[in-house]
Amino acid sequence: MPTSDYLVGLGFFAMTLGSALAVGGLVVGRRLPDLTGTVRLLAWALIATLALIAAHVIPGLAGVLSREAAAVTALLMVAGGALMPRTAAAKDTNFPAGAPPSGDAARLLAATGCAGFVVWILAAVWTLRYHAPQGVDTLSFHLPGVARWIQSGSIWQIDELLPDLYFGNYPNSGDVLLLSTVLPWRNDFLTHFAMVPFIGLTAVATYALGRELRAPAAPAALLGVMVASVPVVVEPGLLNALPDPVMFSSFATGLVFLLRHHRSGATRDLVLAGLGLGLAFGTKWYGVSSVIVVVVVWAVARLLAGTGIRAVARQTGGIAGLVTLAGGVWLVRNLFLSGNPVFPQKIAPFGITIFDAPPDPLRELAGFTIAGYFDQPAIWVDYLDHQYRVAAAAPVIVLFLGTLAAAMLLFRRHRRGQSFAGGGTVALVCLPMMVLLVAAYVVTPASALGPEDMPILAGANVRYVVPAFIVAAGLTGWAIGLAPRWAQIATLVVALAATVDGLRTSHLTGGGTVYASFAVGAIAVLASYRGRTQLAGVLSRMARLDTGRRLRAGWAGVAAVVVILAVLIPVGDRYQRQFNADRYLGFDPTLDWVNQKAPTGQSIGLTGVWTLAGLAPIYPAFGPRLGNEVVYHGPFVREIVRRYRSRKPFVSSLRKAGYDLLFIGRGPTYEQYRDGGTPPPVQRVVKEEAWARAAGYVEITRSDRLILLRAGR
Repeated sequence: MPTSDYLVGLGFFAMTLGSALAVGGLVVGRRLPDLTGTVRLLAWALIATLALIAAHVIPGLAGVLSREAAAVTALLMVAGGALMPRTAAAKDTNFPAGAPPSGDAARLLAATGCAGFVVWILAAVWTLRYHAPQGVDTLSFHLPGVARWIQSGSIWQIDELLPDLYFGNYPNSGDVLLLSTVLPWRNDFLTHFAMVPFIGLTAVATYALGRELRAPAAPAALLGVMVASVPVVVEPGLLNALPDPVMFSSFATGLVFLLRHHRSGATRDLVLAGLGLGLAFGTKWYGVSSVIVVVVVWAVARLLAGTGIRAVARQTGGIAGLVTLAGGVWLVRNLFLSGNPVFPQKIAPFGITIFDAPPDPLRELAGFTIAGYFDQPAIWVDYLDHQYRVAAAAPVIVLFLGTLAAAMLLFRRHRRGQSFAGGGTVALVCLPMMVLLVAAYVVTPASALGPEDMPILAGANVRYVVPAFIVAAGLTGWAIGLAPRWAQIATLVVALAATVDGLRTSHLTGGGTVYASFAVGAIAVLASYRGRTQLAGVLSRMARLDTGRRLRAGWAGVAAVVVILAVLIPVGDRYQRQFNADRYLGFDPTLDWVNQKAPTGQSIGLTGVWTLAGLAPIYPAFGPRLGNEVVYHGPFVREIVRRYRSRKPFVSSLRKAGYDLLFIGRGPTYEQYRDGGTPPPVQRVVKEEAWARAAGYVEITRSDRLILLRAGR
């Protein structure tokens, strides 16, 4: 990318991002002046994120998506925010009173965990600074969808670039955040950093949830960091820019404000809850089920608490409307373009078809559920035990034991006829919520991903149960607050060790880097120790995260943009050149040829299928500046792109398409898997190759996975 292009793109990026941050500051400052501390930070981050998404979605809905349109839309939102009337500040309780204080030792452990986690995140970001995302989902539909939005200027499209699958109908709110890092330059050199803030926000929101349950500050902070250290939380975002951290952080934020509303009854809490849950709803399919569970449990709890049915219906309707506003645009798109808002899920209650859908070949082949293996202990011993170990590591054990302790405490209170006042009331709401979130996970298709009786990829979809982990962290913090001081310290030591184990298991950095990061964090914390008074003052700010002071969100947004520009102006151009010099090179000779000899201006077709052992060719084929047009060569049948089954229509349509280049995958077909046995990893003879040669295409190069051909002269 030339320096001039880089600087112009940086200007648009700073303008759009800075405006979104300013919108968050204006809304919080004018309409939510009573919020303080951590909840103020969460409200600002939520509104700024939604503003950044809206700055791209609004032009995309109008079919005029561009970096200029995004910047103008963001500036108009700033103007609208500046015209908002101010609301008089009311007394904000921040978190409910009555939480047991944290002792010095607890603060020390929590501060060490927080500091070590921050140091490790910085080390991981530095280690992966030149690592372009390589995950199969990222390269197959997340980033290709972003590229197609940029090329067409519209989000009114269903882009299917894999045969017999349906990822073009996926909720895309998280992908819009990836879009915001690609659009200014038509290049992805910043994309792998996009999810880092949301990993941090997941920890902060989980902490706030614990405080809402009246957990002591130090355990709540350390448990928040521990949840963020779970491999399926930290690894997808840092390694492959998957948008799951957006779902985790927005889900936790929405839940915090929903529980605050259960306590306060304030309309502002209900609005923020609806927006947070709406962002989660529009980011992942498992966000849809998680949000439904949370809202249903909350509504039932409101009824049992004595709130009238009309009031609960009105509040639930308000939540539903806000969720639709913040995340329902993708379901509307699916309804208009695929005829089914949740395509390819068929909706047929009581046998009455409301929304039809074709058979799902992926679900038939590998979409098995955890619940389906409850009666097969051998599967758990041979496969699932290892999958959970690498996906959730030691934190899941701490959360399980902590939730069990919370359940026992609640049962004991019920048996003794004791009051559930205080944190027990919220814990009583969260316990069934967590149980239902786990139940939703175990019955979700592909939770035991892999061939029948071989869930070898189940670990990747442990992501589906992270919402339950977040709720479990709040329950665990509440239970710790009721334990004797020595038991609190012992539990925090275990939680700190589990945090280290989670980061070490993620393999994003070497184990030595993990240990060194926490050693540095411990040294920094101990260096601040100057006696009891200073320890209470300094470490409480690190461990509690809620000083009670008002965050000047507007000035914080300005400072964030200034810091970004201060870093990216002097070093960003050199960095992007180094990043793009090696981007997706050396993985496959066919991709190397396109990257070096056909980086732009080419029409590229894809056909066949390819193995998972290597880069998916879809996104790299777009080129470093997204200058190539990439499509899958196959017919659309019932809203899903299929493979051609015979020679004549393939050759005829290929001649009409007139691709400059054609990728042919050499992987085994779905039919080979479905027929039983283990098919060969690659096919020596691919029928599409002979058909393409009949249409006049000639080979350029090949690998074990792919064949690259070009149109004959």
